[in-house]
Amino acid sequence: MKIFHATEILKTPCPYQTLSTVAFRSNYINFHPPRNMTKESNQPEVIIRTERGLTISGTRITLDDVMDYLTFEYPPKYIRDAFNLTDEQLSAVLSYIEAHRVEVEAEYREVLKMAEEIQLYWEERNRDRLAKIAAAPPRPGYEAVRVKLIERRMRRSAGKKL
Repeated sequence: MKIFHATEILKTPCPYQTLSTVAFRSNYINFHPPRNMTKESNQPEVIIRTERGLTISGTRITLDDVMDYLTFEYPPKYIRDAFNLTDEQLSAVLSYIEAHRVEVEAEYREVLKMAEEIQLYWEERNRDRLAKIAAAPPRPGYEAVRVKLIERRMRRSAGKKL
């Protein structure tokens, strides 16, 4: 299988297309228009689709990350500060979510479902190991630290009950 360099493939480059995906399974190349530009305008889009999902352009923050905060009804200012977003980015994200609510929520549910499946898998896989660790006696020299942790847990749980 020969791997081609982009300059070998694109003999006549098109201004509105980039080589974003090269699939060599059947010796063909998939060309896609750039994800962050539209033909109508040269303004970059704030929301782009990457391999991680819908993402805020120029960041690694996905809309799923923002949806976590929106689900728990955090205020927009808190979300902006938590992700270090500009006001323009946040307003664009919120308007995109509102305009595409059905699609964004469906994708978010899929991500949550996948995360739950992964968590269950690892819990099951590590169940015996975690039980063995919990049953092991404390390491020598850490008894005092362990007593302090237990006391703090008890004080914290007593404070929550009040």
